[in-house]
Amino acid sequence: MSCTSWDKFAAGMAIVAGLGCGGASAQKFDLKISGDVYSEFAFVSSDKDAGMRSTEMTNRFRLVLQPIAKADNGLEYGARLRIRAAGGNGSVDNDRAFLFVNGSFGTIQAGLNSGLGGATLLNYQAPLDYQLLTLTDDAIGFITAQTVTGNVVRGADTASALTFNTLTARYPSPNGTTTKLTYYSPSFSGVQAAFTYTPRSDSSNTDVNRVKAVDAGPTAAQRVFMDIVESALIYDGKWDKWYVKANAHFAFGRPADSGANPAGFKPLRVWEMGGQVGYGPWSVGGGYLNSGETGQSKAAAARRADGSVWHAAAQYNAAPWTVGFGYQRGVDAGSLAVAGSRKLDLYDVGFLYQIAPGLRAGAQYNYYKAVSDQTTRTLDRNDKGSVVMIRSALTF
Repeated sequence: MSCTSWDKFAAGMAIVAGLGCGGASAQKFDLKISGDVYSEFAFVSSDKDAGMRSTEMTNRFRLVLQPIAKADNGLEYGARLRIRAAGGNGSVDNDRAFLFVNGSFGTIQAGLNSGLGGATLLNYQAPLDYQLLTLTDDAIGFITAQTVTGNVVRGADTASALTFNTLTARYPSPNGTTTKLTYYSPSFSGVQAAFTYTPRSDSSNTDVNRVKAVDAGPTAAQRVFMDIVESALIYDGKWDKWYVKANAHFAFGRPADSGANPAGFKPLRVWEMGGQVGYGPWSVGGGYLNSGETGQSKAAAARRADGSVWHAAAQYNAAPWTVGFGYQRGVDAGSLAVAGSRKLDLYDVGFLYQIAPGLRAGAQYNYYKAVSDQTTRTLDRNDKGSVVMIRSALTF
């Protein structure tokens, strides 16, 4: 690292730490405003639909505010805030709120942020342009309406029962959107490295939580991890009309203690790899994630299945049309009370049409089959069915 690069790096770290730096003062800040909005209508037909409607709608609005400045020494710095109207109760929250600095040393971010997967790695797996704003498992929201009333089960057994969404997640997400430090290296011949450190997976913004223990018994899964480290290696190469994208990603951390379960829980150990190959408007790719026994109780006597998800997709993307299809299979433990596993197979085909710059509309068909080990004569949680989604999205 040259002296100039080191000076920029030191100035950047000072800004991130809130210490300030006389050599990094800005002439002015430019405020960039961007965001996206979508509206989605779905029709659902399934086996376990007693007492349930077949139609539903969802929508979301995200607004990004980003003040950016550039210092005399070339260092770019600023902050990013993303506000969401996404809660089911009409509430507004934020899922990004961090400082950043960009220089020849790379990029440093500090604050409320997603893990590497949500921010970066989806672009280096199966092609997703045909899916609305990369909502890879959007159909799950319409089929996971599981309600048990007496001996009646409604909807499929696909809820996030273990630590994080082990049945559908395409990238490690146990640290979610929390306060963390992130570093992206410069790209060298298409190769880039990235790292994050998260003190606690359930702490964000101004929350301060130094407690080591949580309340979880021996038949429950651990949802809180501490001292989480993620690392990733990314490749992005282009030759004429060909391109290749790929990534390898690993996350590990220690589970919180539990007074109700002295035996403790399995640590966070998740790895993922994926990639895609494209030629002109055509592309094909996929990925595999393994979460092992992450978060499972060491006291649980029953042998539980390891969590894993693999997926593949192909698409044609040439404006104004984007068309694609894909397949995804997830397996996880489902419950720690009994031995076995649960499985979800999800097939999809869809298209998007660009009506005008930033405005798209389209449709997607999904067929799913969910098989759960939580099956008895009176409580059958197996399900299969179809979901048709008609959607529109605005990006600005």
